[in-house]
Amino acid sequence: MKKHLENGVEANVCTMLTTNDVKTIGLFIRNADQHVSIQVAMEGLYQRYLDYYGEVDLDDIAHQFAAAFREKAKENGDLVEQSFQNLMDFSQAKGKIHLKLINSEWSSELLKTTPHIPYLDLSAVFYLFSPAGELLIHEDLMNMWNITPHDLYKIALDNMVKQNPVKFFSVKNFLEDQGALLPEERHNFEEERDFLYALTNTKQWNGASVLLYPSILEAYANQYDCDWLVIPSSIHEVLLMPYCSKEEIEKISMAITEINGSQLEPDMVLSDHPYLYRRNTKELISLQIEMTLYKEAFEKVS
Repeated sequence: MKKHLENGVEANVCTMLTTNDVKTIGLFIRNADQHVSIQVAMEGLYQRYLDYYGEVDLDDIAHQFAAAFREKAKENGDLVEQSFQNLMDFSQAKGKIHLKLINSEWSSELLKTTPHIPYLDLSAVFYLFSPAGELLIHEDLMNMWNITPHDLYKIALDNMVKQNPVKFFSVKNFLEDQGALLPEERHNFEEERDFLYALTNTKQWNGASVLLYPSILEAYANQYDCDWLVIPSSIHEVLLMPYCSKEEIEKISMAITEINGSQLEPDMVLSDHPYLYRRNTKELISLQIEMTLYKEAFEKVS
């Protein structure tokens, strides 16, 4: 890459820590007089190179990347740099602060340098929207703004509620509308899925964070006259199902494990167990402890 880039343009490979402490390798390219880099994730590109080994020349790939950087820098370079400068000013950045829920245990290394607010066995972390993409807020930026994690939480939650409202819909109706559920399959659709709902935000991005929106679960529990079994589909959404019995907890937990391992990228996984919203106490509880006790009791009986 350095051979194909002009003088004054830097290229560096960096390892980044993301959600669930997933490490990714990125190629960062920037003009030496600017603060913001254009980032390219390397894992997918490397896998493509392996898949077409002998057909793709690395020098050609580097040449294409250098040309793509020049085009992107020409179109957006000044805008991105100006956006970066604006983010340093808290008064201008304040309206762009959002949050997302991640797993606390699985993201323990990331949370060491990232302001966060614990929520059950999860944590709310904060990020900024910019033309350069999603920028995770680390402690150094928070300290520069001279604010606290609780300040960030209040600001981010208020922004999310106003800018990215709740989206709630029937999974069965959604599949039918998308043509993913054929007419002859509707009668075979499992009965419990008739009462399966998705809860996310209008962007359907980091939508599991709607669990933090004030009184959301309470409103839907009252509307449907039930306690909710909350299924962590991914960091982008959760699924809600009326809670019936403890026996279904084990079944749902097995389904969560299967989906996490087969259908989600590692940094998209939110949790490995369901949660329960109790309408009478207006609280969401983690069923992880209850599941452990259930398994221990089952093993003793066996």
